[in-house]
Amino acid sequence: SKSKTLTKYAQIYEELGLQTTCIPLTIPELWLRPLSKRTVKKRMGTNKLRPQAENTLLHVFSGSSASHLTHLLNYIRSSPSNLKGIIFDSSPVGYSLQAGLLAIEMLKKQGKMLPIVGTAIGLTGRLMSAIFSDYMNRLASETWLCEDLRTIPHLYLYSSNDEVIGSAFIEEWIGRQRERGVQVDAHEWKDSAHVRLFQDDPQKYQKQIADFLAKNHLADV
Repeated sequence: SKSKTLTKYAQIYEELGLQTTCIPLTIPELWLRPLSKRTVKKRMGTNKLRPQAENTLLHVFSGSSASHLTHLLNYIRSSPSNLKGIIFDSSPVGYSLQAGLLAIEMLKKQGKMLPIVGTAIGLTGRLMSAIFSDYMNRLASETWLCEDLRTIPHLYLYSSNDEVIGSAFIEEWIGRQRERGVQVDAHEWKDSAHVRLFQDDPQKYQKQIADFLAKNHLADV
């Protein structure tokens, strides 16, 4: 991946002897499912590591669980690979105007987005939310409750200080998954911002992943 941030996460798995493929998404791709589908297809289609890996573990962040996760699952269904587990970081996140605006403000404060760009995206987000949010949230919920995810273990890593998506929403989904028999592990950070868990405590983050892999015999994924 060209993304330095995702490369740091990939190194966690590579140090455990696993091969990785990173799929960074832009903000438009998070909102527009056709764009997300094209990106996933292109990235997985050109994956030179093991496009037909026998087993697969997914690690999704923030809003990607409501967009390209659907396309990743479709790709896995059409391949010989078997899905063995999934890790949610600061996720799941539904399609919410408020969450989107907070994410934009966070990026602006971090200097990762120009104010004028953030304003333009915010206006577009208001329009998209008004037209499509109910429909897109329904599709996201269908993905999170699909049979593929019911039969594999889940790990949720999240923070009670997440300014984009409240921990109550994630904990609600943790409860819903447990109610339908999903094997769920969850670990809460107290002070980390959205998708800052690894940066704030890399040792804890890596340990949670290593423990999850070991507990579920996924070290040879």
